Amino acid sequence: MSKTTEWRKSAKALFDSQFRTRFHYKRTFKDESGELVLLDLMKFVHFSEDLYRPDIGVERYLLGQRSVVLRILAFINMTDDQIQVLSQYKDEPE
Repeated sequence: MSKTTEWRKSAKALFDSQFRTRFHYKRTFKDESGELVLLDLMKFVHFSEDLYRPDIGVERYLLGQRSVVLRILAFINMTDDQIQVLSQYKDEPE
């Protein structure tokens, strides 16, 4: 098998994997239950807050947590407006 053929197979496998992953993220987070879970995660990681902390270790920890929510949002292709709407509910009682 030529290197070009191997590269194409690898690229197709990677694309197929990412496509499947994106499909499952959307399936998980697009209904009402998924949105509630996402909202809870956003509250938990202080998504709408300034994460500056004098202790750089704490700040890095918080940024790491936030990156998980950012990954979810990227996979489900939420717009900035949709993210803003979710962020507004951070203070509602559970």
